[in-house]
Amino acid sequence: MHNNNPEEVVRVVRNWLLTVSDRQTIPGGGIIWKRYQSFLNDLPQVIHGLRLEVEDLKHFNDYIFAVAEWLNRQSNNEL
Repeated sequence: MHNNNPEEVVRVVRNWLLTVSDRQTIPGGGIIWKRYQSFLNDLPQVIHGLRLEVEDLKHFNDYIFAVAEWLNRQSNNEL
């Protein structure tokens, strides 16, 4: 179904969510993948600003904190 390809997994999960949820505004798999790649690219800068290290992201709360900060910066165009 996804051939062990992470980008394809994103597309498959996105399509499944579109089918089972009431939402009809879920971006396409390609868009989600590009945003995820952007997040990964920006992550070192984000965690530096939060005074965290990559190892800290093993803790769910620190990871969510970093994601929330990245989303906040995206909405403010700070990256």
